[in-house]
Amino acid sequence: MELSIDYMIHGVCNLDCPYCYGSNKYTKEISKKQKFELLDFLSKYDNIRIIVSGGEPLINPDIIDFCSYANKLNIKLAIQTNSIEINILEQIIPYLDWVAFPIDGIKKDTQHILRTNINHTEYVINAIKIVDDFKNDNNKLTPKIKIGTVATIHNVNELQAIFELISSFNIDIWKVYQLRRRGKMNDVFKYNKLSVSCEEIQTQLNKIDTKKTFPIYFSKNVENDNYIIIEPNSEIIAINSNQITSCGMLFNDEHSHLNTSPLKNAISKLNLELSKDNIRKSFPKWL
Repeated sequence: MELSIDYMIHGVCNLDCPYCYGSNKYTKEISKKQKFELLDFLSKYDNIRIIVSGGEPLINPDIIDFCSYANKLNIKLAIQTNSIEINILEQIIPYLDWVAFPIDGIKKDTQHILRTNINHTEYVINAIKIVDDFKNDNNKLTPKIKIGTVATIHNVNELQAIFELISSFNIDIWKVYQLRRRGKMNDVFKYNKLSVSCEEIQTQLNKIDTKKTFPIYFSKNVENDNYIIIEPNSEIIAINSNQITSCGMLFNDEHSHLNTSPLKNAISKLNLELSKDNIRKSFPKWL
């Protein structure tokens, strides 16, 4: 079975993005020993892929050992990071197949509104260069680089400028997301204040010459999302289109051992073909 899992290692972050769908920063995370037990179990699946996110995963004290151990178990690994903790990223680059960075604005004001840091895009560009240097110095093709952009009322008119910026680097995919009603955006008022129509986003993307560079994928909010999330406290969540199902806890407390039933339950609720399709559109040729 080809399986990919979004693992939110913790909910703590060094930014405060208005549309974050990550875990609550107060959610208690499982112990380091339990994280390793989780990896041991997941490694039994053929072609397992883990996408580590948060919060911001690079500020988790276990992240380096977690990635190193996953690599020893031959688990394919991607990480979604805002790239600010570049010294940590440099230490885990050898263990990664993919690294996903967000760029949501070119203008300082846009970066401040959407990423709560006026220099955020500069951090990402620096991180891209470091990943490229690693690949060049070691004659490697990985980690591949994904750029994600959440299209909102504040940045839809900057999509062309974002494209021009990232076109000068070795990017493997640019994925543009329409805002979804999840996380902080469950608040209808906040969602309506930030959201922009599918047609407006597509109009801007149609102006871009896509023939000369990397693939671009537009993820609409009506699409059939199919994936599994493991929360920091080990709660398993299955997302099948707009249906979000909690399937139980892998660990009942900090001293307990792994209960495999919730994961098996979550897998049963997915459309596995759609799940694989989701991965192909985010991380091409990873499956």
